[in-house]
Amino acid sequence: MGITFKETKYTGTKQPFWRGESKVLPGGFNLTNKLPVGTLIPRGAFVKVDFNQLEATLVKYAVVVGGGTSSKPRVSKNSFLTKDETIKKSGTAEEVKITDIDTSEDGYDTLTLSKSIQELKEGDILFEPSVMPEFVVESNKIVDDMKNITISVSYEAVILKDVLGDFPSEWKDNHYLKNNHNILFINQ
Repeated sequence: MGITFKETKYTGTKQPFWRGESKVLPGGFNLTNKLPVGTLIPRGAFVKVDFNQLEATLVKYAVVVGGGTSSKPRVSKNSFLTKDETIKKSGTAEEVKITDIDTSEDGYDTLTLSKSIQELKEGDILFEPSVMPEFVVESNKIVDDMKNITISVSYEAVILKDVLGDFPSEWKDNHYLKNNHNILFINQ
């Protein structure tokens, strides 16, 4: 007579919050972005919040990976960018429109742009300039219902830059998120 244990392995990612801590806004926020069922919204993703409507909007960006062109760049997966959105390269003023997105490759997505972005190279960051982040997502959320996607939002956190990765310099104010100095980015 004994106990039989089942081993279950889970894949995961590194924790973006230092010591796993953050301060969370009360209540949940309905997500305004339309995402397919099964999409992972990762902890630490940037959002803008409308307190009157109790809504949150994911702020979208992607890092350019190698192998693309200036009019068909390859970008990191899970950027949340969609067709017909306007984006620009971090550090520049010129905006272009996404006319198509090919998601068929496992390691990257290929954007088709309305025109070429000058001097676009691996490591550059493309982002949607119309929305500036104010907060971060408090915990991972997998989209399981397209009608009601509710997320928790952190208003104060210390975020590990190496885990989060690169994001647009326009969103930073020294070591802080430009629109919320309670979000601090550190190296560890």
